Amino acid sequence: MRLVGFCSGDSGKKRLRLRIMNHSKTNRILDKNIDDSNFAKFKSCSITSDKRHLVFQYPNNARYRVSLLKIISWFKTPNYQIHNGRLRKWRATFLTNKHPIAITTRPILGSRSIRLYLSDNRVYDVAWDTVLMGCESRYEWFGGILTAAF
Repeated sequence: MRLVGFCSGDSGKKRLRLRIMNHSKTNRILDKNIDDSNFAKFKSCSITSDKRHLVFQYPNNARYRVSLLKIISWFKTPNYQIHNGRLRKWRATFLTNKHPIAITTRPILGSRSIRLYLSDNRVYDVAWDTVLMGCESRYEWFGGILTAAF
């Protein structure tokens, strides 16, 4: 494994810790160099045992452990809501929990996004580049996602 990233920020402050092995910090990750063998899709996504973090892994074995609250901060609203057992477009009238836990994830769009299901029935679609923008300082668009930036 070449790179392990930890992206946290439950307090709303941007904090990032990276442990880089055998890889130069000056080696920028540019969109023009991204393909299915490195960052253009997810290899896997898992939920930690406390159900408050997700671990995103890419085909090049780069991994990022991201807090659930950090992921939620990347979006103005959820993409969907589970209502009466069906996936529905998000409406502001749905109630949410301030401390949800992750229930399950599944790959969508050929593993280019992960659909994240929360305990309060919110559903988020997290794309490969969203994780890089929020967690990978070498990515050319790093920092392109800001809390409440919409």
